[in-house]
Amino acid sequence: PGRRGDPPSYPNFRDQGGKYWDSRRHANTLERDLKGLKVRYIRPDKQKREWRCNKVMESARNLKFEHEGKKITVEAYFKNAYKFKLEFPLLPCLHLGSPQKNFYIPAELCEMKTQA
Repeated sequence: PGRRGDPPSYPNFRDQGGKYWDSRRHANTLERDLKGLKVRYIRPDKQKREWRCNKVMESARNLKFEHEGKKITVEAYFKNAYKFKLEFPLLPCLHLGSPQKNFYIPAELCEMKTQA
């Protein structure tokens, strides 16, 4: 065991709102496992979509994109567009769908699709 307050050796990334997620340490491994696989995105309104994963991105709290002429975080977009408060805003987003489009989905709204 480490010092008090150190993250666990094998963290559950959802613990404490995702504070143990460290993009520098974990993103490449997760991306290697997910890239090209089908991921199901369950929207806050319960509609489901399926796309291939392109890349693991920054957290929903930090990742910004252009929406209606303004920069907005993914977390703020879901709050405004869907009236949905993310439970784990510190976990990464996944870049799904066309690599040319900026379609970033919080990991907490995704699940793995059975791969054929």
